[in-house]
Amino acid sequence: YLMARALIRPVPPSPSDSPQHYGLPFEPVFFTSRDGLHLDGWWIPATRPTKCTVIICHGREGSRERELPHAKTLHETGFHVLMFDFRAHGRSEGQHVTFGMYEKDDLLGALDFLATRGVERAGVLGFSLGATTAIITAAVTDRIAAIVAEGAVARLKPTLARRLWRYGVPLPIGWLIAAWALAFAAALTRGRIDQVDAIRWIPHIRAPILLIHGAQDDLVSAAEVAELSVRCG
Repeated sequence: YLMARALIRPVPPSPSDSPQHYGLPFEPVFFTSRDGLHLDGWWIPATRPTKCTVIICHGREGSRERELPHAKTLHETGFHVLMFDFRAHGRSEGQHVTFGMYEKDDLLGALDFLATRGVERAGVLGFSLGATTAIITAAVTDRIAAIVAEGAVARLKPTLARRLWRYGVPLPIGWLIAAWALAFAAALTRGRIDQVDAIRWIPHIRAPILLIHGAQDDLVSAAEVAELSVRCG
């Protein structure tokens, strides 16, 4: 139960930063997720006419500020960029992190916001939680034109078990603890967190997808990411 509470706890903002520090023009924006939460973001318009927009989706251990260097690169390349904090992260509303189950409603809300700016489809650059969320969301909408997913979690339970192994918990016991923690987390959030594995969703994606992963990652194995690539629709 305590592990479940730790998994879903809200994440405070990363150290204060702003697109202004990177010489980027920006507009603070606010929009709602599909289930009605208020989300905080930045709209960074391109400096020359373009129809190309990228949504940046941050990871679990921080908020959108961490991804500003990527926003600068994309802006210099000529893209519009939308950045926002997922629910229960940074300055957005929300009480629980759900590893993509409800965060997909946040990304769908971001796509709805872009539609008000005349952008019907967008690419997504996602990291960790953001990568998994991008995969889940692209499986339920055709409004994501392309995905770059870095560090997507192929299967959540073994990833949690390996994290416990870092602290000296034998893997078989870690699997058992992870299973119970996910069961409690599902009950606390009223969501099927056990179904957020990217491996479940990626076969249903028709958009182009680039998977990026580090071979020395000891939480998500390279073999699991290779399986993700094989299962791409």
